[in-house]
Formats: sequence, structure tokens, C-alpha cells
Amino acid sequence: MDWREKCILITGAASGMGLAFARRFAAAGADLALADIDAARAAATAAALGHQALALTADVAKPTDCAAMVADALARFGRLDLLINSAGVWVEGPAEEMTEAAWDRCLDINLKGTFFACRHAIPALRKTGGAIINIASDAGLMGSAGASIYCASKGGVVQLTRALALELAPDGVRCNAICPCDVETPIWRPMASKVSPALRSSRAASMRCSGVSWRR
Repeated sequence: MDWREKCILITGAASGMGLAFARRFAAAGADLALADIDAARAAATAAALGHQALALTADVAKPTDCAAMVADALARFGRLDLLINSAGVWVEGPAEEMTEAAWDRCLDINLKGTFFACRHAIPALRKTGGAIINIASDAGLMGSAGASIYCASKGGVVQLTRALALELAPDGVRCNAICPCDVETPIWRPMASKVSPALRSSRAASMRCSGVSWRR
């Protein structure tokens, strides 16, 4: 891939899949706007990736932060070619034990944050014929017992992506979702502690065979 002179905005860029995306696109020469709620880790990531990376502090649950991160990326690089919505949280537990606070936090970050990042990036992406990639989940396609809130949030991301793809296609802007299964990230590790060693080993082997990066 050659992404020189193109700008990519990644949310949740300081860890997990967002960090993996940032490293890959940095190697391809892209200008990177790296947004994360953890300011220190975002700055460290940008410093490690070089001069083409801009660290941005953003809580995607706040629409004002979504607007600001897009504006800051445009102010620095003058264009936006790709938005990757990778920021997300995991919520699990029996439905009858879930709280309104858990619902609000998960939906605000996973779904509302994805929507408002898209909403504010769309005008810039129209100018470049750019694209949106939303990180959803297999849980948003087929559900997962004990994770009703998370599944609802990721199912919303899937449907949001479908709607935006239809809405933006006439403008030459593509919108796609990636729906991965288990990938070892900081979000996945608390779940891993509840999984048997044999199943962990099986999942790790499956990820390696399918080409998914398995890293701590």
C-alpha cells in the first residue's frame, strides 16, 4: 500500500486494534491523526510513529470531541482520506444485572461515538472521495450470551454502516464494517481470564491460522 500524502484519522489509536492500524498505515507513509481518550498514550504513540503522526485527545462519547478531532486533523494535514472508528469498550454480565450506567457507557462509546465521528468526518471525506471503516464485531451479527449490551452496540454499528454506505455511495464515499471475532487486545484480556487454558490455546491457534495478529 502507498498512503503517502493521504490522511487517516483513527479513534482508539493508542492501544489494541487501533494501534495496530496506526503502525500499519505509518509504514505505508500515511499522515496519521491518532485520537484516544488517553492523552499520554496517544502522545507516546505519535512520537514512536514519527513526524507524520498527530496525537489527539478525544472522548468519542462526546460529540464535541468528535468534531474537534476532525477539525484538528484537517488543520494539521489539510485533508481526510480515511476514518477508522476503532474506539470501543466491552460490557458483559447477565442482562438482569446490567445497569443504566453500563448501557449508557457502552452505547455512548461504541455506537454514538462511531456515529458522531462519521457525522463530522463526512464533509471532508466527500472532498477526497474517502472512506470509513467501522470496527464492529461478530457479536453484532449473531449475538453472544451474557453480553447483551455489547451486542446491541455492535449490532447498531453494523446497521449504521449499512445505512451510511447507501447514503454516501452517490458521493463516492465508501463505508464498511469489520466484524472480527476474538482478538487479544486490552479489552479481550479480562475475558481471557475466564476462559480455560485449552480454549485460549485453541483460539490463539485459530487466530494465527486465519492471519489475525495475536499479541499482548
